[in-house]
Amino acid sequence: MTLEEFKKNHPDAYCSGDTEDADCHVYEGVSFAGVKATSDNSCRDFKTGTNHPIPDYCHAQGMRAEFADGKMVSLSYGVAKGMLPTVIEALKKQYGKPDNEKGFSVSWTCGATDST
Repeated sequence: MTLEEFKKNHPDAYCSGDTEDADCHVYEGVSFAGVKATSDNSCRDFKTGTNHPIPDYCHAQGMRAEFADGKMVSLSYGVAKGMLPTVIEALKKQYGKPDNEKGFSVSWTCGATDST
């Protein structure tokens, strides 16, 4: 996904500038694997881009996307404590058996489609 597409899909996103290398945050209306992302009310004030800088505690709230050369290189979501098993099970249903699984550290290789 490009930065331009991300901004079009998430008009309330706060991005650290309009350059090709950006750090973007969305604090409202975000879910991951059917689980609503957490978002502290004070972080929502940053969606307009009028308040700088974003406090450290807000980086783990809602959705965060990082871009390099205009292309997404990282995407993360903050989910409520205790919801991680629900998210992992939903991802297993969607993407099949993970390539690596150790506790709550789970990963799939791009293109893997094993659904057993």
